[in-house]
Amino acid sequence: FPMDCGSVLNDRWSVSHLTKDNTGDNISAMNGLVNEFTSIYWFWKNVPLPDYVGFNHYRRYFRPGDFSDFKNWDIIVAKPVFSDAKLSLFNHYKHYHFVEDMVKFCDILQKKSFGLALSFGKYVTTQTRNLAPCNLFIMRKELFEEWCGLAFPILFETVKEVCRGEEFESRHPYQKRCACFLMERFFNFWYHMKISSGVRAKEIDFVERLDFKTPEQRYKFG
Repeated sequence: FPMDCGSVLNDRWSVSHLTKDNTGDNISAMNGLVNEFTSIYWFWKNVPLPDYVGFNHYRRYFRPGDFSDFKNWDIIVAKPVFSDAKLSLFNHYKHYHFVEDMVKFCDILQKKSFGLALSFGKYVTTQTRNLAPCNLFIMRKELFEEWCGLAFPILFETVKEVCRGEEFESRHPYQKRCACFLMERFFNFWYHMKISSGVRAKEIDFVERLDFKTPEQRYKFG
């Protein structure tokens, strides 16, 4: 169902009919830093979970006919993009964002688990299979609960450790969303681990509409 993300930051009549992410247990105020994770968190904390949970963006979404067989799979993600880059995920991030954020993120993972940090570090520096983008997914409830339980403590620590300081405050708003971009890579790492453990996975194309954005909003890096 459609949601308005970052509701606490806006009072827009145009989205007054949408479910807002600033009720109940919520992180709506963090939307400028973590993007879609405010709605994912809200759903996880405030809605009785169905057997499958899916997530789309307002301008990036799966076509219904492409996932009509979703019950045959444990998880469905967006088909990987940037297929011509031939870069490791670490170098891909370095090309488009601030690489020091990735280094700090690895330090955060090491505080949580040395093994987790080691595995993630190896994954992003050696993996050249390009990433499934945008945190788009459909997955079984049990996997969704597992992902959220792992992801949000790391996300909150990332916001605390990375999203602060004079240099950070001077960034373009797009680059202030680094916690979301880092978690996008971490989601791919987690997805890779699930595949290795035998989870049934499928990758499908998604539609991306840029006509919602003005030329200024289509800010490109790298």
